[in-house]
Amino acid sequence: MMGCHIRVPINEDIEAGLKAGQSQEEILEAVYAKYGDEMRVEPRSEGFGLVGWAMPFVLLLAGFGIIPFVVRRWRTTARSPVGQQPVSDQVVDKYHDEIERNLEELE
Repeated sequence: MMGCHIRVPINEDIEAGLKAGQSQEEILEAVYAKYGDEMRVEPRSEGFGLVGWAMPFVLLLAGFGIIPFVVRRWRTTARSPVGQQPVSDQVVDKYHDEIERNLEELE
């Protein structure tokens, strides 16, 4: 909070709490009550704050659970292209002959 605009008033509140003989927890709760829960370094371990703790881990586990299905689907799609059939030898011979004629004309 070195360059923060709210640093001075918070420090004054902390000093006032210390002079009044309040405990660390009381001072912190007074600061949170005055300036909001955004001042917390970590979320509360109750209510919505508990969701803040748990959600990253839940999403990470869900991601690890989904990855095998996505990879399996990509592999299946890559192995069996839709609508492609093998080219017959007649078609290959036709184009081979056409290429040979075009090369002879170029020479």
